[in-house]
Amino acid sequence: MCEIFHCPEYLKQHPLMLTYPSSLTILSDRDYGCGSYFCDCEIPSIDLDSYEKDLSGVNDCTSDGVIGIADIVEGNTQNKRLLLTELRMGYENRENIRFSGIVDKYTHSCDILRHEDCNCRIDPGFALIFKPEMVAKAKSRIFSWSRESSKKVAKNWIVFSPESFCNHINYGKSLPLTPEERTVILVSKWKDTKIFESFEKFNDFIEEIRKYFYELIGKRMNTDIEYVKDSLIVLFKSMSFPQGEDGDLSEYLLKEFKNEFLN
Repeated sequence: MCEIFHCPEYLKQHPLMLTYPSSLTILSDRDYGCGSYFCDCEIPSIDLDSYEKDLSGVNDCTSDGVIGIADIVEGNTQNKRLLLTELRMGYENRENIRFSGIVDKYTHSCDILRHEDCNCRIDPGFALIFKPEMVAKAKSRIFSWSRESSKKVAKNWIVFSPESFCNHINYGKSLPLTPEERTVILVSKWKDTKIFESFEKFNDFIEEIRKYFYELIGKRMNTDIEYVKDSLIVLFKSMSFPQGEDGDLSEYLLKEFKNEFLN
């Protein structure tokens, strides 16, 4: 799967961006209080709620925002398209996340975007953005729907926190993408071969990697994840464990770790 890149220039081609311009910062501040979310970002968006309200007096049948994205292929952007986003930072209960409501918002928003004399491409995914403490609960609910034959469309819905969404679209970054300095420094430290001298040292090393992996996955820092994976593969190929019980335990631990993250 390709990495995604923020692509506001594609969004500007849509007629509604001329008449209903906004940003995720403005939309989230309007609904959830100034500066609460996306306070350090300026992600351009079409304000579909305002369009719908002007048209029919209602504004709860559309997605909150529409942004531009593209795939990164060999260092360049390709397959430019629109991505629908729904801001749900006010949700406290997973039971309030309703399947039919999400389906209707996506379908109606697509109809509006395509009706405006614009041959636009729309991503099949729907970005649902919750506050960080609700992300796991929302993911669980949507995953359970995706396993039902009548609700398979839920496989296209991705749950984010505001931070992980910005990481997903690589907001504020430039091409080619590079890992963060913190990741580079940490990987450099891991190259110390003394970590293989005993099972205790190796176990501590694996736990540190595991913790960092889950942090990167939660934040959807895909460039850093791939950098860590590639570096570990090279590192593991060059290592040798001590003879005896420590070596056997370390090899078993390494096998389990590879199955978890590197396969």
